[in-house]
Amino acid sequence: MEIYIGVGDISFDAMHITRGFLDIDMIPHGHTYRLSVEVSGRLGEYGYIVDLRELERIAREVAGELDRSLIVPGDLESVDLYRVFNKVIRCEKGNPTLENIAIMIAEKIYKRLGAKNITVVVTLYEGARYFCRVRYP
Repeated sequence: MEIYIGVGDISFDAMHITRGFLDIDMIPHGHTYRLSVEVSGRLGEYGYIVDLRELERIAREVAGELDRSLIVPGDLESVDLYRVFNKVIRCEKGNPTLENIAIMIAEKIYKRLGAKNITVVVTLYEGARYFCRVRYP
């Protein structure tokens, strides 16, 4: 039996600069992202996997760190960006694509939960139509 619990309806706005896309290569552009987070695992002593309030707090905290930011490739070397934008975040996973941002979020949530034997599933929507689902680890 698999049990999933989760929280949804978390949103944040961010810009990113991506490489490899013909029409937007290295052009800052923004999206409204929507996030849902699920956790699966074994029921603990008190009959739950993780405290849903703690899961929501952590998910909102991670989303808040990205809100109103410019997410850039992890290896981008440009001091000028820091003079123009107040909140520049380097994508730890490389090119800040929808996929890599979702992986980065899933990893941060997993580590902050600190629970063993759980799986974190992040679904990240970029705008209304596009999404990525990541199961971590």
